[in-house]
Amino acid sequence: RLPGDQAYTLAGSFISYLREIYGSNCLQLLYRTGDFFSATGSPLPQLISAWEHFLAKLPLPAGLEQHVATAYQQTTLFQRRCAREVAGLERTAERVQSTQPEQSLTLFRRCHALQPEEALFTKRTVELLTFFGRTDEADATLQGANLENLDLKLAKANLQWLKDKRADALKTVTEVLSQSPMGGLRRRALLMQEVLSQPIDRNEETIMRILTGRDEVPAFEPDHNAVLDYLGGRMQLVRGNPMRALLFLRRPEIKQLPLDLLQESVRLKQMADYLAGDCASVDQAEGAKSTTWKERCRFERSAYHQVLVPTATFR
Repeated sequence: RLPGDQAYTLAGSFISYLREIYGSNCLQLLYRTGDFFSATGSPLPQLISAWEHFLAKLPLPAGLEQHVATAYQQTTLFQRRCAREVAGLERTAERVQSTQPEQSLTLFRRCHALQPEEALFTKRTVELLTFFGRTDEADATLQGANLENLDLKLAKANLQWLKDKRADALKTVTEVLSQSPMGGLRRRALLMQEVLSQPIDRNEETIMRILTGRDEVPAFEPDHNAVLDYLGGRMQLVRGNPMRALLFLRRPEIKQLPLDLLQESVRLKQMADYLAGDCASVDQAEGAKSTTWKERCRFERSAYHQVLVPTATFR
């Protein structure tokens, strides 16, 4: 029995494999009957074996080994000082971070003092000190930290940026990207690289505040700035406002983003189109990543004879 997040990831991978091999009709039959044999013609153990064999042959993306190594850099529970106390402090600090950031900072600093080798506590402490504008203290916290950890190295770039050391920040971000980071870390580094590679403009302060977590993010409107429009669309989607997100993600300037970020912006727009109930736009989308949203629209039309639009869209 696996933890929920791992079980969810593995189940998603298995279902994606079945759809790739047997098609959407197979999945629809499987959802209705729960019978793997009738849906695919093969028993479940055989399907699992074939899926595992398929995964074993997949080439590893660049940077995946570094990503996994970073994720497993933590020492074992029995090697950590005051493990029980720190676990309790960490839970409380995470719980109150958005509502009582000062208390969260105090707790994370205590965790960092007890277990200075744990990169997570260094990162959280630096982030909160940066949030309060205490950049000198954040810089001191990073002194002696293991900057082979890419999260901490990007935190260093944030501080350099905040101190108007743009050239140093760009150099540090480039070093991070040279090690092929993945996920959100790669996305943040690419955004910083895009901004720092350009001359300073009137939007840089707003973008900096968003990416470095300094102060509250100000309200802003769609603009002629690709990075700002990308960030605005992403933030509105996270807040559950797909219609508002589309005001940003449909801006023509967003096509100026680097390829990785452009592909991500296209994915976000397709999601926002679907959540806003605009299946006409979903149907016109191109690329493999649009398939999921198109299938959802087709299913809703066939099953309910209409598109299901989230109630929040009209609020």
